[in-house]
Amino acid sequence: MTMTDDDTRKSWPQRATSSGWLWCPLVILAAVLIIWDGRAEALLLTLSEKRLVQIGTGVFVTLAVIPFMFPSSLALHRKFELAAILAGGFVAVITAILLVRESQNQRTQLEQTAKQLQHVEAQLEFQRAEIELQQTEMENRKQELQDLKAARITRAWDLLHKAREQAAKRMDAAEQRARDSGDRKLLDALNELQACQARSTAAGNGSTCSTEHNKLAEERWRVRKPARGGNDGQIGAITTLFNAEVDLNGLVVDELYLQRLQLPGKSLEGASFKNADLAGANLTGANLWDADLGGANLWGANLGSANLGSANLTGANLWRADLTGAKLWDANLTGANLTGAKFCKHPKELGAVWPEAYPPRNLDQITIDAKSLICQ
Repeated sequence: MTMTDDDTRKSWPQRATSSGWLWCPLVILAAVLIIWDGRAEALLLTLSEKRLVQIGTGVFVTLAVIPFMFPSSLALHRKFELAAILAGGFVAVITAILLVRESQNQRTQLEQTAKQLQHVEAQLEFQRAEIELQQTEMENRKQELQDLKAARITRAWDLLHKAREQAAKRMDAAEQRARDSGDRKLLDALNELQACQARSTAAGNGSTCSTEHNKLAEERWRVRKPARGGNDGQIGAITTLFNAEVDLNGLVVDELYLQRLQLPGKSLEGASFKNADLAGANLTGANLWDADLGGANLWGANLGSANLGSANLTGANLWRADLTGAKLWDANLTGANLTGAKFCKHPKELGAVWPEAYPPRNLDQITIDAKSLICQ
């Protein structure tokens, strides 16, 4: 039986179509297996962005032109559809890989950031511990210094008390020896005071016998002074108290050896330096208001700008002492030795007082330096 042209046209496309479509599922299956195995993904994930774009572009173009490279009876639009499916599938796979890669990169960055934060937190914790340790050490050191300062202050007070006791014992012993040996001047002054007190009691006039008291005090100091001795540690003790900024108002250091004592600017309000040896002492700018300096030896002492208001300087030795700028309002200079003492103005003009019967000695030998800068 002879085949007609129509039979030939009906049978040929079917064979061509079967053979033309056979490679498509094979190619897709191979691609799926490769991607499923992970090798392609692993390879792609290790490539650089530029290299990945180059390879993807080549594969995309290859997949897009494959349907046009084989003879087929497929219509042209079918070939375009197949090319779109293959290329689109590749694009989808590549997109998924890129998303996975981006996710992995973000996860890696997050892990690195978390590690960095942990490292920073560890460093901060270490620094915090170091700061706390330093603060603890500083507190301990501060407490040690405070304890040391307190110990030094206590030792200074003890040393000062001991020096006063030792000096007092020596001078008391000297006075007792003078009495036992019949020191005529001392005994006469004592008898005169007792007689004055007896007359005052009998008369009921309430006399204080100040003249007799002063005379006895002078005679007692005459026999006590040689036994005073030198520095038994009292100067260093007072210096320690001064450096530690201890309140020295009301300090009592009567009859002590205090030559060249350094207390500039210190408040010594109401302090007692009666008969103390303050030769060459530096009391510049000190507050000596209402202080008792009666009989004190202030030879060559610096009292510039000191506040001596209401201070007792009765019988004090101010020979060549510097009192320029000193405040002397109501300061008692009765019987004080002012030989060569330096003032900005006459003591009377500065408010100093003394009874007419007992003016300061050598008042006419003072030095007035009104042109000094401190007097301006």
